[in-house]
Amino acid sequence: MNTESKPNLYDELAPKVGHENHMRAFNHVESLIAELIQLIPEADAWGADNGYPEVENYPHYQRARQIGTEFSKLAGIRGMQSAISSTQKRLNDYPPMKYSYAILVYGWSEIDGWQP
Repeated sequence: MNTESKPNLYDELAPKVGHENHMRAFNHVESLIAELIQLIPEADAWGADNGYPEVENYPHYQRARQIGTEFSKLAGIRGMQSAISSTQKRLNDYPPMKYSYAILVYGWSEIDGWQP
């Protein structure tokens, strides 16, 4: 049985980049996640009201792509995947609300090789 614990992200990164830089990046990521938490329900409601057009036609599309590009710059595809996962976990904390993530899944197409 392996009793070694894995270092958390802070313990792994802080010595490399410094506490202040790590916290600045952490706070930036948290603000982007918070924005996605607001954007996804708004995009879903807009889509429902407008017959679910192609995601490029959503008013939220450009900002969703900007956020996806930012996650790509910060951590590549893994960062983008983590962003969606974190957002899903936080939104799904309040059932029975379930959201479509099409604005991200399809809206992030071809950012850093992202494929829906």
